[in-house]
Amino acid sequence: MASAQQSREIADLITEFSVALHKYTIYPAGHPLVDEAAGSLLARLEAILATRPTLAIGVAPTQLIIGGVATEASSAVARELASKLHRRNVGGLKCTPGIERAELGEALGALAREQGASQPDDAAAVTEQSWPHIRIFPLTYEQLHLDDDRPASDATDDLWLGLARSALDAEDRAESAVLNDPVLVARAIAARKGDAAYDETIIDYLGEFTKASRREGGAEAVAGQRFVAAVVASLDQPTLRRLLELGGDGERRREFVARATEVMGVEAVVQLVTAAGEVSGQALSPALLRMFGKLSEYAARGPAALRTQAEHELRSQVTALLDGWQLPAGSVDTAAEYQALAAGRLRRTPLAEAAAAHPCEPERVLHMSLETGVMSPATDRAADQMVAEGRVGELLGILREAPVESAELDGLRERILSVGTVREVTERRPLDLAVLAILTEAIGPPAASPLLDTLAGEDDRTMRRRLLELLAGLGPSIGPEVVARLEAPEWYVQRNMLALLNALPEAPPGFSPEPFMRHEDVRVRQEAFKLMLRDPALRDAAVCDGLRARDDRTLRMALAAAEERCPPAATALLVQLVTEGPLDASLQPLALRALAQSGSPAALNCLVTACLARRRFFRRQRLAAKSPAMIAALSGLAARWRGSPRAAEVLALA
Repeated sequence: MASAQQSREIADLITEFSVALHKYTIYPAGHPLVDEAAGSLLARLEAILATRPTLAIGVAPTQLIIGGVATEASSAVARELASKLHRRNVGGLKCTPGIERAELGEALGALAREQGASQPDDAAAVTEQSWPHIRIFPLTYEQLHLDDDRPASDATDDLWLGLARSALDAEDRAESAVLNDPVLVARAIAARKGDAAYDETIIDYLGEFTKASRREGGAEAVAGQRFVAAVVASLDQPTLRRLLELGGDGERRREFVARATEVMGVEAVVQLVTAAGEVSGQALSPALLRMFGKLSEYAARGPAALRTQAEHELRSQVTALLDGWQLPAGSVDTAAEYQALAAGRLRRTPLAEAAAAHPCEPERVLHMSLETGVMSPATDRAADQMVAEGRVGELLGILREAPVESAELDGLRERILSVGTVREVTERRPLDLAVLAILTEAIGPPAASPLLDTLAGEDDRTMRRRLLELLAGLGPSIGPEVVARLEAPEWYVQRNMLALLNALPEAPPGFSPEPFMRHEDVRVRQEAFKLMLRDPALRDAAVCDGLRARDDRTLRMALAAAEERCPPAATALLVQLVTEGPLDASLQPLALRALAQSGSPAALNCLVTACLARRRFFRRQRLAAKSPAMIAALSGLAARWRGSPRAAEVLALA
């Protein structure tokens, strides 16, 4: 959140910007009032850019987004300036340090010019001029409203092409193969973090697209709908949340998602409603999200007779959810009833009633289908029944023995080797780890979500270890999802997620385990300590923290790490542990070997003392009784201090 000083600077900037734009509109170039206004605005910009590398200003119809923060809706100055820029089809501005007086004047002049009926698009023309430190981003969909002679069917085409060009920052001459790839467009949007003007342009395109699609309908809009739906479905949840946070207040956001529900693909709808719920702080229970996921799966890859009904039910349920927006405060029971109601509608189909009236063993149906090479809806139902009955291992065995490979068989395998099947298996006890291993290897990282749900609450150590092995095999790409689950309040969930991060080849970028070293539960602290030891930047501090720990397990790990490489700051702590204790006898050899690694004079004194017996009156100095600790100290002297006179005296007694 912006500080009070930053808020004041932004408010002053908006005022100066509004005054300058107004004066450039009513006075000719070179007028003293124009020069004075430009000078004041330049001073404000220089002051702000002195503390940041760039200043992004996004333009919404009634608000400005400056540095990622929207202006207050109650600010009349900001509202008037945003409205004026939006009417000139300006989507955003970007300023960098070093702005000259001349280029600021040219930019203000371009923004101040009113657009006449015969004039070209001023906002678009601005981008073609070269200003080293100022850039203006236009909105390119205004032609849909100004050119009444164009066919209505061109609207969605223009919008999704404009969305692609804006996302990729491409010109009109960009290759169509690039502009038609929704995955590339989604990656470009996700990569542009922190650019509020860019995000505002993208969310404006999405909003206009949903409006245009509702107006047009018919076959003409299908291509554009598929493209934009694929872009949304390819965006990760953090990026969707980022865009939706700029989409206005809760009511505007709800309207946008409601319109998108009518025109976008089912996978995009589920993505949007999930992200919108998180941004708005609404209670979308796991059971409800799971129900949406199953309906989406049926709509995309279910039996032909159920696809249309599943898609209709999904859109209806999302619309009903948005009308009330959150589940009533009955939570789990209410969600279960809601899910059962939707699932019950799917069950009441002619095909389902026929299957219930004439039951047949599903394995028999599958064997006949595989032997004849004929796949039908009955084959799909048989496979689904075996999954629902927990017979996934048997089902996979039947598919492995298929006599002939075919595209239909590949489709059946793809249907079974899905995240939904993994979830079905994880909801049964005891867990079938062999089947989970096959499914995880075949599906890859998408299988992580149901496995993480299972790991979060698993209290059996053996099962937890096997689940950790399965998840670790999916690679570091699951790291961000694991880190997100660390926000759960339960200690055992945090412990299990930290243990999984320890099992991954590397921790996710930007993640630090330090906050968990202060957790009240020692088991969470132990897993966080392991992660700190793996991080070169945190290792030395971790060793010192571990040497102060009161639990033997953490202390043992710290001593083992110090024995491998002892940081200078740990020497005094090791000496204190050896000389003052309390230190368990089994840990003393570890501490002495770690001291030997330090090479400090204090370590030498400590090792010599550990090797010698307490001297009595008029008796010769002699070695202490043989013990693991004495042998560790003697070995340390021989390895590091053989040239020291004090060490030589002790070694001579050995």
